[in-house]
Amino acid sequence: MNTVFHKSNEEISKFSQSLPEAEKALKEATEEVEQAQKWLSVEQKMLEQGLYTFDIMKIQLQHENSGVLDVQQKGKNQEPVRSESDIGIAIIEAMTEQQKRNPKLFFQNAKQKLEVANKAQATVEDVHRLLDKFVQFREMVQTISKLKKEGKKKSQKTKRNLWLLS
Repeated sequence: MNTVFHKSNEEISKFSQSLPEAEKALKEATEEVEQAQKWLSVEQKMLEQGLYTFDIMKIQLQHENSGVLDVQQKGKNQEPVRSESDIGIAIIEAMTEQQKRNPKLFFQNAKQKLEVANKAQATVEDVHRLLDKFVQFREMVQTISKLKKEGKKKSQKTKRNLWLLS
């Protein structure tokens, strides 16, 4: 009976030594979840208002990509091929705050597109592809936002009419 109790004490000792590490890992994971929830909340509020920015697009690309490079190597000396998400993130990071805030001016300036492409180690075609994707998402977000607002107005009218009938 003593040996069973002795083994249990050893197991408890090992467990209690690894407990601080587990608590630290749990705390870090909790902080990451809370940070993600904050970003999601901000992103959701902006989308509900019909706003779509390059910063939101960057967050979406990061979620889509999870920061992993596509490794497709043909030879020993070649670098990994970057995914479309990686290229998009690099392009957005290469943009100035003014370009991000006022994309209309950026769309019309070929010199700025070339500068951003060079900073991001991408092609001008990659920049065009990202801008096209941005416009599509922005239009979609604005359309969804308008439909939601119209739906809310209709439901409010219906509630008011039902109240008047009762």
